Amino acid sequence: MKSHLSQITGFIISIFFLLLQSIIVYYTYNTYYIYIHFGLMFLFYFCIINLNILADYKISWLFLISILPIIGYGFFFYYLIIYKIYNKKLVYFNNVNEIKEIRFCDNEVVNYIYNISNFRYYSNTSLNFYSDVDLKNKDLFKDLRNATTSIYIEMYIISDGILFDEILDILLKKANDEIEIKIIVDAVGTKRINSKKFKILKKHKNVKVIRYGETILYSNPLINYRDHKKIIIIDKNIAYLGGDNFGDEYINRIRKFGFWRDNAIKVEGEAINSILFVFFQMWYVASNELIKIDYVSENKLPTNEYIIPFGDTPFLNKNVYYSMLKKLLYEAKEKVMISTPYFIIPNELKNIILDILKNNVQVFILIPNIPDKKSVYQITEASLIEIKKNGGKIYKYTKGFNHAKNLVIDDKYAIVGSLNMDYRSFFLNYEIGLFLAFHKEITVINDDFFKTIEESNQYEFKKETLFKNIIRKIMMIFKPMM
Repeated sequence: MKSHLSQITGFIISIFFLLLQSIIVYYTYNTYYIYIHFGLMFLFYFCIINLNILADYKISWLFLISILPIIGYGFFFYYLIIYKIYNKKLVYFNNVNEIKEIRFCDNEVVNYIYNISNFRYYSNTSLNFYSDVDLKNKDLFKDLRNATTSIYIEMYIISDGILFDEILDILLKKANDEIEIKIIVDAVGTKRINSKKFKILKKHKNVKVIRYGETILYSNPLINYRDHKKIIIIDKNIAYLGGDNFGDEYINRIRKFGFWRDNAIKVEGEAINSILFVFFQMWYVASNELIKIDYVSENKLPTNEYIIPFGDTPFLNKNVYYSMLKKLLYEAKEKVMISTPYFIIPNELKNIILDILKNNVQVFILIPNIPDKKSVYQITEASLIEIKKNGGKIYKYTKGFNHAKNLVIDDKYAIVGSLNMDYRSFFLNYEIGLFLAFHKEITVINDDFFKTIEESNQYEFKKETLFKNIIRKIMMIFKPMM
């Protein structure tokens, strides 16, 4: 019952404001206005309740419409139009560049992930997991310098500094060597780049840069749907994925929140096909330029593990990552390890975690010690209290900010990539991830996690004031919007 309190509270508050609003309307306006008001309210309530979306979002929409009906109607209508347009757009791209093939393996979990994601699984692929971004960048710079045909970059944040200057030096040289360079940057994550080198690079004939979701006074309809991916593809044969962007804080040249911890992974081989698909899907969304993907041929690398690179979008009504999480958590028999900068999850997911704790599955969750967003951190703490009380082990990364994003289940399955444990990554952002099954790199991810929690403090929740608890309860109603 406790796990549903935020939904019940939200519904009660929505009804309260609806009744209050009705009383005001009754004593203020004429009969025709009352009929129109209740007619519209009923219509929008009916539409929201029948939407195929998470209950948490339904409560948020009902709450908004109950408090601010005219504004709420406008936002909801806007949402439906945008969803229809971009859903159609993504369906068209996916039909032109079909990535899925009919494949079956003898593992039920792998088949489920394959079917829910519509991304094929691979065995002929090698991986290299990086527990430290500096180690990743050494290999990345080497691979960039050795590029012979193409460099594709998709990045949520690019900021001026030492790291980006070094990357720009390589890109400028490669552009002069007739290498094709394509760059996608998120317009909200990266508001501006002042580097003179970048301005020179953008004008080069072999370079094309596009900004997804460009805004004028934050008026773009895509403002709420961010491109949170971090992808670098070299020669259509090597790809780097992870949580780190192009900024000096990611290499600890700037320390706003203590030591910045992040992870990354390098992919080589046949699985590049799916990563190319994710990149060019975003290229089409952001630029309307449809590119037919020339998939790379199979590379016979000596691996037998299953790998599924997958993209997730706020459209298509699939919620790939969220569906994966539910399935993998239900499969847990011994332990679950979660590393995330934010922990703001739907009640449905929290209930699954509480259930597996009752079945003696160990749950380890690593969060930052120093938050980058204090309001979001309050909800993270509030979301973890019940898990902690039921036996979950919560750790705060003592050195500073844990930005690494990965999940490991029973040393059998893992997810790494750009995905946080929050509503934005579940439902609102464009994301990329790598699902692994029975891969040797899972052991590396596992070892890195336990080494990190040995350097961290187990979190003990202190008793908060009544005022702070009330504020947290109110914030929990709006957590889908965080």
